[in-house]
Amino acid sequence: MIAIILLYLSLMSHNVSTEVWVVQSGILLFSVHLLFGLGVMISFLFRPQRSTLRITLGIIADISSFSIAMITTGEIGAPWWAGCLWITFGNGFRYGERYLYFSTALSVVGFSAALVLNEFWQNNIPIGIGLLVAMTVLPGYIAVLIKRLRAEQKRAEEASQAKSAFLARMSHEIRTPLNGIIGTGDLLKTCKLNREEREYADIIYASGQTLLKLIEDILDISKIEAGKLELEHTDFDLHSLINTTLRMLSAEAESKQLHLTSRIALDIPYRLVGDPHHLRQVLINLIGNAIKFTEKGSVELRCNTIRSGEGRSLIRFEVVDTGIGISAEAQAKIFENFSQADESTTRKFGGTGLGTAIARQLVELMGGRIGLQSTPDIGSTFWFDIEFQHQAQLVKEAEIQQLQECHVMRLCSQPGAETDISHTLKGWGVPFNDVASTREALRLLISSTNGITPYEVIILDDVPYSDDTRSFLISLSRELALSSITILLVQSEQNSAKISDLGETGNTIYSLRKPFDKALLFNALHASSVCNHKDDGIISLSEHFTRNRNVQRPLKILVAEDNSVNRIVTGRILEHAGHQHHLVDNGMQVLDALEKEHYDLVIVDMQMPELGGIDAFRMYRFAHASDDNPIPFIMLTANATVNARQECHDAGIKHFLTKPVSSGKLLETIALATGHPTHPLHNTDTRQAGRMSSNQPGAGSLDVVDQSIFSQVTELAPDNQFLHRLFDNFTADSRQILSGMREAAGSGDSTRFRALAHALKGSSLNLGLLELSSLAADSEKIPDSRFQQEAIRNTDAVRAGIDRAWSTLSQLLNYPKPAVNDAPISDHPPSEPS
Repeated sequence: MIAIILLYLSLMSHNVSTEVWVVQSGILLFSVHLLFGLGVMISFLFRPQRSTLRITLGIIADISSFSIAMITTGEIGAPWWAGCLWITFGNGFRYGERYLYFSTALSVVGFSAALVLNEFWQNNIPIGIGLLVAMTVLPGYIAVLIKRLRAEQKRAEEASQAKSAFLARMSHEIRTPLNGIIGTGDLLKTCKLNREEREYADIIYASGQTLLKLIEDILDISKIEAGKLELEHTDFDLHSLINTTLRMLSAEAESKQLHLTSRIALDIPYRLVGDPHHLRQVLINLIGNAIKFTEKGSVELRCNTIRSGEGRSLIRFEVVDTGIGISAEAQAKIFENFSQADESTTRKFGGTGLGTAIARQLVELMGGRIGLQSTPDIGSTFWFDIEFQHQAQLVKEAEIQQLQECHVMRLCSQPGAETDISHTLKGWGVPFNDVASTREALRLLISSTNGITPYEVIILDDVPYSDDTRSFLISLSRELALSSITILLVQSEQNSAKISDLGETGNTIYSLRKPFDKALLFNALHASSVCNHKDDGIISLSEHFTRNRNVQRPLKILVAEDNSVNRIVTGRILEHAGHQHHLVDNGMQVLDALEKEHYDLVIVDMQMPELGGIDAFRMYRFAHASDDNPIPFIMLTANATVNARQECHDAGIKHFLTKPVSSGKLLETIALATGHPTHPLHNTDTRQAGRMSSNQPGAGSLDVVDQSIFSQVTELAPDNQFLHRLFDNFTADSRQILSGMREAAGSGDSTRFRALAHALKGSSLNLGLLELSSLAADSEKIPDSRFQQEAIRNTDAVRAGIDRAWSTLSQLLNYPKPAVNDAPISDHPPSEPS
């Protein structure tokens, strides 16, 4: 701005009517002001923090310079009035209302002095008074505008905080049933399964892991908006990622009788470096949308290389469907948040409109671009381009071994004849069978689906493309059991055919022209083999512990938990895993135990009487500050909020688990904290499983008990006596808590009431008592303003929930049910367990 002023004064110096000294004084004044501004900038190097003194001096210098210029320069200084107003507005928007008023006062004083002392302004008093009034009134209007902007900003921040709290609660509620899904998939993978059953188990596990990743991120779109999303840079297999992604979505496509296929160009290098999780998320969003909005026909994922070189490839992904299409008007906003084509689409198909918005933001974060082409009632093609780095290692030994397990059929006119295909397959050690006719090939393919090793690839080795061949290929896609077979057309010039001639098929089809590139053949076989070897970079607990069978010394673990049910369950998990453990019920006992004996690990509850888990950790670390290898701590809590996690992180606790904790997750965290592999839990007591199946309650009890969580508890039990003792402890605790809640509700003690409700929620969750834990959570959330009206009513609801929980547990355990109405009133209910 100063440069513009100096240029203006230089131009005015050539005006004959302007006195030279007037212009020179203005230039001198603003040159001095420019030097002052440079000094202020230099001060930031020594003190970059915000300084009230620096702001105040800057305002005084700015407005004083313009005011003195208006007094001394007369007519040519008339524009300086606007400069004062501009400085006033700028300080208000930048620093707030206080500095707006301060700048206004200085400007009014300076301009008033110009009206009195300068001859030009004395001759134009009416104009000057009007400008003085404007200089006073306009900042007042700006002050109102600033207040409204600040209020809107505050409301936006509060809305953002409310959204974050909602997402945190939602993720916590979803995590509980998800534990059962992942745990079931993990357990199934350790069983003896046939090919189809193992495929289903892999789908369950991969789907659960992907959903867990999404939940832990609490919706990537909120992280993207906050600028907190971090991209990965890891090795991954593109073929494996695409195949597992399509299998995750195949059930939905099959339910609508849609062909869901992929067509990956064979020249694409599949050993890539990038962010596989977010690439999978983009594909899931786009393919999932395509399936949702397609009533009949097909959905196909196509991958092609746009350019490749210098160890990098730019790959285009296209999701092509035959769905309802998108109008030109809707295409302009389809990638916006919460946007769908129209309201009728939302009513018919549902959805939030976030899928394409998340896809766009993720693609752009990965350095790519995204777009679409669509025609209403014909279909849509969503595409995106992302550049990936190639992995350094070309072919891994495991990939060769994987190819050797691939079951291949070769259809050729002369079975047994040596061709380039057969020679290459033998060189790689890939087994294959020869057939001479399409009829024989179809018979063998169908019969193999009932065997242990069904065919995965059929190679048509220079087979003439006749009507018989075309009918055979179409027949493969019509047979549901054969739709997963990969078709490889190896063609000479005279026997060439276009894949598009086959129309819609459910099979993946590749085409190679003789003489073929062996690398392309390898890619085709690899893409087929990974369908049954889903190495997507995710290692299940069973795989992790199977790889670490070396005998390790048992760990000595201290467990602090004030809830007796939680103590028993945690102790049993550790005992079953082969660890020694010592149980205490508050933080003071933790410190006493640590002074008497050495432990490899401490597991503490966050909220306990006398001394909580965080305070116990801090006191231990303070007393053992000089220890080179301090004992690691794992924090357990039913509080799944970000604030609780942050509080633990700030204290220095690295491992944080929210209740209910699955046995696998707890053992995995123990292994991570101590560096000792831990064996997973296995149900070795077949009588236990039989007891569970033979004593299932009616359907109504499923709302009371989560069977997957309760099954984990029963797997820990060495015998019925353990379960009966666990039930007795729970009934005693719940009696005591209910009595305390009644007393707290009657006396208006909301703090104690909430603490007891929190305790009941924690113990209920560990037994899978979903209804009771939900009732307890509702009681914990009662605000003070409605405590008197709702506390007693909620206590009655909790009492009924306890009765139903006891009834269900007694049926499951074949154990006498106590009566809630006979529960004695305790004078000393437990205080603030969690």
